[in-house]
Amino acid sequence: MSEDLVWNILADDTDSRVSYSGSWNLTTGDTLYEDLGGGTLNDLSTNGIVFNNTVHETRVNGSSFTFAFSGFSRVIVYGTIVASPPSAVANGSVSCQLDDQQAVQSPYTLIPPNLSGNNDILCTSGSPFALTSSDHTGQPTSKEHKLTVTIDDLINSRVYVDYLVYELIPDPDTPLDGDVLQIGNNAGTGAIKSQNNIIYSSRWGTGGDSVGLNAGSTSTPGSSVTVKFNGTSIEMYGELSPHNSSNTATYQVDDNDPQQFGLFPPTVFTSNIWTQQSLVNVNSLPPGEHTLVVTHNGSATGMPLTVDYFLVTSLTTAEQQQQQQSPSPTPPPTSQSNSGRNRELGGIIGGIVGGVVLLTLVSFVIIWRMKRRRRSRESSAWEKEEFEPTPFVAVELRVNDVHDHPQRNENGNPANTTLRVGNLKLQQELSVLRDQLFSTDQLIQRHEFESGDSTREWGPGIQLQVHTDSGWRMGQDSGEHLNRHGTGKEEIPPNYTEV
Repeated sequence: MSEDLVWNILADDTDSRVSYSGSWNLTTGDTLYEDLGGGTLNDLSTNGIVFNNTVHETRVNGSSFTFAFSGFSRVIVYGTIVASPPSAVANGSVSCQLDDQQAVQSPYTLIPPNLSGNNDILCTSGSPFALTSSDHTGQPTSKEHKLTVTIDDLINSRVYVDYLVYELIPDPDTPLDGDVLQIGNNAGTGAIKSQNNIIYSSRWGTGGDSVGLNAGSTSTPGSSVTVKFNGTSIEMYGELSPHNSSNTATYQVDDNDPQQFGLFPPTVFTSNIWTQQSLVNVNSLPPGEHTLVVTHNGSATGMPLTVDYFLVTSLTTAEQQQQQQSPSPTPPPTSQSNSGRNRELGGIIGGIVGGVVLLTLVSFVIIWRMKRRRRSRESSAWEKEEFEPTPFVAVELRVNDVHDHPQRNENGNPANTTLRVGNLKLQQELSVLRDQLFSTDQLIQRHEFESGDSTREWGPGIQLQVHTDSGWRMGQDSGEHLNRHGTGKEEIPPNYTEV
């Protein structure tokens, strides 16, 4: 496993693996201090703000803490040294001892008007390079270590411990769980370089003023740095110089649109270069792999784009398990495979569209047939109720019967027996029309017999058959219907009138 796969882990001062002894006070970066002129650590520092806004403070010699971790022997302790009062010369020392090795002492002297600074290296332990195993396989070793940090020789000063950075090899047996990773910190290497998770384009060099960081810097428009990470947030820290004019740069996450940000010179404490300033902060990303590209797109004579490091929030154990259960992302296809994939995708889309059209047609046919069947049933019921056919009824009349006198009212006049057939049903209408036709034929026959009309002589014994339908019948050969003036039946259709 190459050195490029080593991860730098940030452990905050409140980490459960840190154990304090002696006189320590948990405080914040924005706490006001009277002996600092009423300022805060964040206000008086040109080296960035306190990480996670928590620090452990001590003013007593001999105060110490231990840190148990699993990884390489390389550990860096970061914090803040403050002169108290600010006008005094501050002295002290911080020593780091790894396991049973000899402690490495780091004395310091802070002379006014130097300001206090956050994110300063208090002490370093172990080799800056990865150790390899004894079997000469080239694989780095990883074991349990214990770091002991002691504060001593304090004169007019106080020490604030902020966080620790150590090196860890990714191990399936000890997965990350929301840890903060530091990418691009070139402390101890002497130069910037591209790795598996960070790639610098051309025209980058070593610059900046961060002690031990060897920040990457470029003044060439179009130069970029690309960071690949697996997490939910990323923050880029860089430098701003009061000696340069304003400039611009952009950052882009995945396939989202590039976002522009400004590089502005500081307006206070202009004698110092402001280091480890938060220039880009992208959070609330969906759990998974992401790519950040930061590009210089301003003027070559303006503020250079300087990168100290990136901080990435790794996935929690639950997010990693969810990611493992989800399908792995498909690698970028070649043009040929992309064409095949497009054809396959087109076939899938065509099948879906065809299926939707077919289902729509089937649904339309079913609905149409249901409506047609319902209408058919309604029509049949209506016809059965309103237009039920009436069987043929033959009414036989004898001439002798037509001499009956019509019905008269109490004044001696013929009674009005007419009905409004429009208010009756079909069967009733036919019955009424039949009775009216019968009465009419009686009057005609009476008139003809009384007037002696020779054009229509019925003769005695002739039977009249009145039909309630069309009255048309096929010809009959029987002697029952001989002729109009002979014996037999005379068939008369409804509403029949001779011309």
